[in-house]
Amino acid sequence: MSRSRKKILLVLALALAVPAGALYAIFFLSDQYEKSESSTDDERTLLARGIEARGGRERLSRIRTVVSRAVGIESGKRTEARISIALPDRYRHDVVTRGARLVHATDGSTTWSTIDQVPVPVEEVDLLRLQEQMAMVRCGVLVGIDGDDAVTTKELGLRDGLDWLEVEFKERDVGPFLLGFSPEATLLTRAEWKASMTGRLTKAAMSVTFSDFRSIDGIMVGFTATISVDEEVLAQETIEEIAFDADVDPQIFSQPEPPAENPIFDRHSTRAQVAVLHDIPGEVADAEQVVSAFIEEREVNRNGPGFRDLDGERTVAVGLPVHLPNPDKLPPAGKDAPRFTIESPHRILTTIVTQPDPEALRTAEQRLREHASLSSLEQSGPVRHVEWKKSIVQVQLPVKGR
Repeated sequence: MSRSRKKILLVLALALAVPAGALYAIFFLSDQYEKSESSTDDERTLLARGIEARGGRERLSRIRTVVSRAVGIESGKRTEARISIALPDRYRHDVVTRGARLVHATDGSTTWSTIDQVPVPVEEVDLLRLQEQMAMVRCGVLVGIDGDDAVTTKELGLRDGLDWLEVEFKERDVGPFLLGFSPEATLLTRAEWKASMTGRLTKAAMSVTFSDFRSIDGIMVGFTATISVDEEVLAQETIEEIAFDADVDPQIFSQPEPPAENPIFDRHSTRAQVAVLHDIPGEVADAEQVVSAFIEEREVNRNGPGFRDLDGERTVAVGLPVHLPNPDKLPPAGKDAPRFTIESPHRILTTIVTQPDPEALRTAEQRLREHASLSSLEQSGPVRHVEWKKSIVQVQLPVKGR
């Protein structure tokens, strides 16, 4: 089952319980909740007690910016992300993963995305995710949902040892969101919703559980998050840096001008577990379907965009990055069948092609070879085409010093 690589963003945005990956709420019958003792012992509402535990109404109301950096391990893959938020409506996340840098941002009116500085189309699911993210920013700050006529809250009671609050936004096609508070400290410990995810017709049940709470500038932050999708643990993420009310250049939220020529990057690939099929006898698309069926039959999770390896004009291999629960014991492969393998990190030159017809791909490959030659490098293996989207291909040229 394929999972979105963007879940790393959850721990950053959810530093204030602000998810940045995918979203919408898990629904429970009312009889699943028990009456909360806190609701009778304390006259304050659950939301008021949560605001006080987070840092107090006065301190939370003064938050204007949040800048965070986190790392996460998802299906054996390390990802690093940075989130910048300028309230009320500016947002940006930068993710470094699998040999590319992804940016998604809004200045409050225009939403835009890039891969390695090259603009990419913003799809409807991206816009919905952004609405969900900004709604969860308000949920995380807590004071952002208190006293707003466009937001309704409902105390649900106790479930799974937490005191639950339902948050619904009347004027947005998002939510509701369920926020779970620890009964003792009233810290926001868990968030649940249904997530908008690329490639799925229905929304996925998402939950994030927070731990390792620390006080940062008077605000309680959960530095570790365990993320689950459809009740399956997906990732654990850890905040490495977070700052409130730091100076943030407003220009970072503005859509940049497209580069005159798509840039070339000199970088190292990551150690990767892949399912790969060599010696392709027929159509390349048929071979890709064989690899997809191969991992689905073995219930192995896909872990990124598919790729094709080329020797000149000939495709010599197709594959998918995967997560193997026990990579030290690779499952055996039959003759002429896909196999699992582990690729070692190596130096690559990369560039993005946004209209990946054969001529454009050949031109990109030639640019990389010319760049390698000028840098005293030489090609060390097949060219790889990584399909981030149907209209977005990253061309990778493996290189070594002469």
